Parts: sequence; C-alpha cells; structure tokens
Amino acid sequence: MADHTAAVAYCRQFGAHQTGASRRDREAQARANKEFDESLHPRDDHGKFTDGDGSAGSGATLAERHVSPEWVGKVQANEDRVGVIRRYAEKRNQTPEEFIAQADKVVADAVENAHVFVRVPGDILEWIAMDGYIKNQFESSTSQGLLDAGTRDRLEDRLFGIPTGESDPSKRPIYGYLGADDGSSDEGDSVQTYGAVAVRLKDDVKERTTFTVGDSLDANYEYRGSSKETYPLGGVAAMANVAPQPVLHPSSLAYDFGLKSNFENKTTVDEFERAKGIGGLAKHGIDHYVEAQIHGGVRMSDVESVYWPFAYAPEWLRAAQKEHGFALLSAEGGDYDPEPEES
Repeated sequence: MADHTAAVAYCRQFGAHQTGASRRDREAQARANKEFDESLHPRDDHGKFTDGDGSAGSGATLAERHVSPEWVGKVQANEDRVGVIRRYAEKRNQTPEEFIAQADKVVADAVENAHVFVRVPGDILEWIAMDGYIKNQFESSTSQGLLDAGTRDRLEDRLFGIPTGESDPSKRPIYGYLGADDGSSDEGDSVQTYGAVAVRLKDDVKERTTFTVGDSLDANYEYRGSSKETYPLGGVAAMANVAPQPVLHPSSLAYDFGLKSNFENKTTVDEFERAKGIGGLAKHGIDHYVEAQIHGGVRMSDVESVYWPFAYAPEWLRAAQKEHGFALLSAEGGDYDPEPEES
C-alpha cells in the first residue's frame, strides 16, 4: 500500500488529522495542550475531561460502560452463532455452555498479555505530537469513502450506546489494535497497512478499552455483491456477529463464531482452541487483527513507547520524546540508535 493510501487508511480507521490546517494554528493548539493539566480535569463516565471533580460514575470501568447490553443480546441470539456453537459442542460431547466457557478461556488467555497499540504513518505522528492527542474522523472531517462518518455513527450507536449524531468527538472511541511486545498484530503484522509506526499505550488505558477479534465494522456487516467495499442498507449494520468486550474482562462474545472461514473453510475448532497469544487469536478474525476501541481519547500522556522503523529520528520526534517521556524503540523493540538525523 502506497504511503498516501496508508495515510488515508489511518485517517479513516485509526484516528485522523487535518493536514490542511496551518502550522501556525497547530502550534497555537500545541501551546494550549501543554498548558492542560490532566490532574485538574478527571475524566467523566464518557472518558471526557471535565472542568471540575467529574462524575462519581457507576463503579464500572469506562470500557464496561461502553458495552451495549442490547447489542450483546443480539449477538447471543444470532442464529449462525448459535448453530455453530451447538454443532461443535455436540461433536465434542459438550453442552453449548461448556463450549462457550472453553472459548472464553481461549480468548482470555490470548488477550491477557497483549498491549494496546495505535498504528500510524510517521508523518501523521508528527501532527499528533503537535496536537497533543489523536483525533478521530468526526473531529478531523477528513474521512471519506468506505468508512464514512454516517456509517461509523450508526455502528457506534449500536455497539457502544453512543447516541446517533453525537456532536462531541471526545465521546467517540479511537481505533487501534491489541498487539505483542514488538508491536505486531499477528505473524504477518497485518495492521502495517495503516502505518509503519506502532504506538504502544500505557497499561492503564486497558481499563477503558474494548476489543473485537477482527474489524468491528467489517464483522458486523453483511456484504452484498462482489465488492467488500459495498455496505448494505445505507450504512445500517445488517448482522450482529461480534460484541466489543472489555480488555480486562474478555469473553468469546468478541469472536465471530458465525464467520464461515473460521470453522468451515480455513480453520477448525481445534486450531482455535490451540491459539497462542494475541497473534494466534488474530488470525481467526476478519482482517487478521484484534481491534481495540479506546474510549476517552488518546493523549500523548497515554503513550508508553513508539516503535520507529526508520533510519533516523527527526528533531520533532526527539523533542516529543523529551517532553512526554515515552520510550523510543526500534521496529524490533530494542532501544533506538541515538544517531541524529542527517542534515
């Protein structure tokens, strides 16, 4: 995928930034971001920064509050899913409940040691560092085509209970993935098409992160015709195949048992049960990665490390590292060579 296409893909799925904005405007915003004291602005129940003491909340994590009970019920009642579970439970002399419990353990074991990442092109990371946070497509207004705002708006209403037409972009998730220590999503590192730079977030972000095995948009749509890029029904989800689940409380509801390629064509239930780590689970999802939905926004203060795969680190990256304190690593996960950028 060409660099420009990768940048567009990032804008569509993993947050977006308006490259047309003037540098003067962005520098002014960056100054405002530096003056922002997060300790004085606790997040409310939606993850939005408040001006005061915030909301007392319900006691549930932010991720748990973004799991839609209505959508979970639809997934549990999905006839394809129910049929697959019943069929394979019978083959293994199990009850459906025993099969589900075993599948829950497979998913939980795979997710347990995974980290939350966002994948971006190198030039987009510069804009993120300047802004101080990642923008989603509702804020940037840069997304066009396949992942249009209307489709995403409807899906987020169904999956997360975010009201259709919500005007506050900070109440919408940022999309990333669950990855291994080296930032890869699976054996083929399928998410690299969204950008060469893996940005690992701090572990405390997990409590406000949900996940699906595969792309949540693709998994919950029924494609019509020969083109995968054609969404039916004017952008209304046609199938309830997966339900986002909290990373800290994972379950197989995040897995598409009704996906024919999983249990009928490419893999068997035995291979699913042998899945090891997040990479092993990812290959069983549509698009071959485990998508993470990060609620409450992603600021530079949430960044644990940046995996920089290029020969030299530019001055802006060194400055951002010094300001925000994240680790700068090579693509393989080792300390980045401190050699400065060539003049």
